[in-house]
Amino acid sequence: MRPPEMRPPELLETDRLRFRPPKLQDADWLFTTYAQDDDVTRYLAWKSHGSIEETREFLARCEKVWADGTSFPWRLERKDTGEGIGMIELLPGGAMPGMGYVLAKAHWGQGFMTEALTAVTEWVLKQPGIHRCWAICDEDNPGSARVMEKSGYRYEGLLRRWGHHPAHGELPRNCHVYSRIPEDVEEEARREDPPRDATVTLREITEDTVRPILKLKVAETQRRFVADNAISLAEANFSPAAWPRAIYADETPVGFLMLYDAHLLPEDQRKSFYYLWRFMIDERYQRSGFGRRAIELLVDHVRSRPGAQQLALTFVPGPGAPSRFYRTLGFRETGKEHDGELEMVLDLAP
Repeated sequence: MRPPEMRPPELLETDRLRFRPPKLQDADWLFTTYAQDDDVTRYLAWKSHGSIEETREFLARCEKVWADGTSFPWRLERKDTGEGIGMIELLPGGAMPGMGYVLAKAHWGQGFMTEALTAVTEWVLKQPGIHRCWAICDEDNPGSARVMEKSGYRYEGLLRRWGHHPAHGELPRNCHVYSRIPEDVEEEARREDPPRDATVTLREITEDTVRPILKLKVAETQRRFVADNAISLAEANFSPAAWPRAIYADETPVGFLMLYDAHLLPEDQRKSFYYLWRFMIDERYQRSGFGRRAIELLVDHVRSRPGAQQLALTFVPGPGAPSRFYRTLGFRETGKEHDGELEMVLDLAP
């Protein structure tokens, strides 16, 4: 079968963004906004531009590839300000096109690139003859991986010595590869997710309910922060202080948490120490408020326990760490470290 020919629209829009082909007149904007920023270009296929002439050459290439149909880069603009914030590029590849993107540092963490990648991917997957859309990111770039995960891309694996990122030298770098296929869209359309206002409950895990809990998983970029639920339940089996609970949104299991409750120990070992041992929300149900409500229920439970003054936890530091989430719930960092993890506590005393 002949590979499908692809010619996307030059102009696209989302709720917050406008897309258009870049022009030579964009050189000043591109150079000053991010092309010379080493933090932005660290994991790109090109080094930071040393002069605006390099930027003009880059933009001339952008105009050329649009004209000959070999690639389709768009400049991204905010609708509210008209400000250019980055670029996204569709890389034709027959039935399996790829994606690339870059965002100015001032606009990181606001969901703009997720919005852009989602929009272009949706357009691509609606075209006849398309089997998959894929993208890669450096193994040390979890921010880019999270963009793909939040855009519905699924993790496929690690490509060793795959991507050339000149800021790191001449050797190719290991890269994570993600993809999205038309069947993903169909599956998600059939899935009945619990509404955001679903009732969240913490439930005991039984022989009849354990299997769905074992199937829950976090996104690939979050796996370094939390053990699989099977490991947690195995540890709970050997610890009398463990208090494991499934997190439900209405009747759908969406997560898991486990409290270390020292008052569950034999009487001669009991003390008033409460520690959030494990906590996870399945990647499909994140950003719906279920995790926040689950922690609030846990806090209510701990307040009812003997002598409870604090709820403690530790987390693995690094990009993507959950510390910001816990701070919004009132936890504070203590400056203490335990086996490479940083401690936070929530004061419970009135």
